[in-house]
Amino acid sequence: MEVIDLPFIQIKDELAYMEVLDDPRTQIALKEEEQRWNKIQSHLQPEQKAWKELLDESDLEYFKKPHCIDDGIEIRYKDHGYIELKKGSQVWPATYAYEKTETDLFIIEDVKYVGSEIMKLTCLGKWSIENVGPSFVINKNKIYVQGCKSVQRYYTIDEVDITGARKTIITTTKKSQTLTPLEYAVGNLWYMQASQRHRSLWSYNGQKKRVVDENKNMLGFSYPYWYTDTDIYNVRTGQHVYLAKDHFILEIHAFEKGILITYLTKQIISLSFLKDGKERFIFTPNSAGKLIKIKDKATEANFLWFSSTDLPRLITFNGELKQEKSKDLGLVAAYSLFGRKGYHIPVTTVYLRGTEPRGLVAYVYGHYHIPTPTHLVPRWWSFIKKGFAVSFIGVRGGGDDGIEAWDAGSRNNRSVGLLDYISAIGRLQVSYGIKPSRTILYGRSAGGFHVANAVQQVTNPKSLCGAVWAEAPYVDVLKGCLNYDIPVTPFERDEFFVGETFEGFHAAVKLDPILTVPKAIGGGVTVLATDGLHDTEVMYWEPLKWCHILRKNGWNKVACRIDPNTGHFMIGDGTNEKRAEDCSFLLSSIGLD
Repeated sequence: MEVIDLPFIQIKDELAYMEVLDDPRTQIALKEEEQRWNKIQSHLQPEQKAWKELLDESDLEYFKKPHCIDDGIEIRYKDHGYIELKKGSQVWPATYAYEKTETDLFIIEDVKYVGSEIMKLTCLGKWSIENVGPSFVINKNKIYVQGCKSVQRYYTIDEVDITGARKTIITTTKKSQTLTPLEYAVGNLWYMQASQRHRSLWSYNGQKKRVVDENKNMLGFSYPYWYTDTDIYNVRTGQHVYLAKDHFILEIHAFEKGILITYLTKQIISLSFLKDGKERFIFTPNSAGKLIKIKDKATEANFLWFSSTDLPRLITFNGELKQEKSKDLGLVAAYSLFGRKGYHIPVTTVYLRGTEPRGLVAYVYGHYHIPTPTHLVPRWWSFIKKGFAVSFIGVRGGGDDGIEAWDAGSRNNRSVGLLDYISAIGRLQVSYGIKPSRTILYGRSAGGFHVANAVQQVTNPKSLCGAVWAEAPYVDVLKGCLNYDIPVTPFERDEFFVGETFEGFHAAVKLDPILTVPKAIGGGVTVLATDGLHDTEVMYWEPLKWCHILRKNGWNKVACRIDPNTGHFMIGDGTNEKRAEDCSFLLSSIGLD
């Protein structure tokens, strides 16, 4: 048992031994979960095979051709922000970032376990260095990369020369904030020092560093501009350049003496070009999705457009917009705004055209000002082919509707986003005539926090859903806020709860799924909680503890799968086999094949 003393209370955790991987009791618990899972899967062989074939089919069509080609390197954008690179017969299946110069190819990828976020920077064929972050900038023969002595804690920016020799040139001024190199321009390295909420822009000229602007609403930078969700400023003059009145800025890119602005407002994407004080909207799909900026060619700006209903395609702007034609996949993306206490919750629901969905996947994230990933990916395409509607619910606390909506559901206000989610699920079930018993709640990481709370905070979980699918769920909330051995804890105090204060403690306890498991009604609903043993964000013990406590309280349809070969993200070899197991279990549990 672990005892934590706070100024106003003492906390006891009888399952703290699970946080020690080498503890024999932890090994027994992991083995028991593995045996339970294998027993479940032994009865689902035909369903697994069918799901594997469907997932492989969707993968093949989605990735059949590269999303773009960069100087002979095929680029394919995978789940969770990973990029697959292919050059001739060489394949890098899961990179975080890459850069090609005239002589070299630089790649950042995980050292061993994909998704562990323990990374290395490689100069192909020459050298590799470990203990780096996912962001780097190149200027001539110098590379500026995030450095860390402990995983996730990017407290330095390191300079690396063409031989791989490395030295630290910048160190964070606050241990609650990490450093990210952004761009090298006009003799300066521009970088951001930030936690989840408070961000400042700095420059470094090789001798001195200076803070250019310190603004908690800062989102990003493209020389010579930095921006919030509504305003753009010039770092050279300090002048305010532009105010967005009707849309929220997601990101900007300086281009041809003007600015390309990507907006995201209540999940709806648009792209404009601002020059000489005049703005022209150049891409307005009137739908949800994702735009990724790729390398420009001369006077052309290039984006990849990932929509909710189509395969990815290239968009080019050179004064006029050109876009590749898309194949009709027979999908519909319905857009809804559901009102709750004066706020309109944006929801994008994708399903097969001309059909009535037979089941619902209710997707939620809702944290860190990160937009809900509403674009089509092979996993959800497979569910749609099975006759499901997949609804992407843009609750407050996320990044679907500007900074104000982010703030409204962050820190001690987490219940705002949770109640948005619960409210939207009921409206969707009525709109599409789908029973709760055929509804799957899906959330990963911080999204798992919402689905776990949703099923535990309602009076009767069976009135809400038939199953919960929680991937790497953040459920040991109070302990997570207090445990500084977890790599990301110091940077999340302005996003989640400050457990050492009474207010933060009280808010965390109310929404800590491990502390609030209710007695099951009729055995409860199906719960599948998964994680990777090498996860450095949401540690493996969180779903392990949660499932133990669920069973202890009479939830008898609980499965926990801890993958010994992955981290926070599951990608690469064997992914579809594991997802086929997950999907076959979930659908069989709600009476669908």
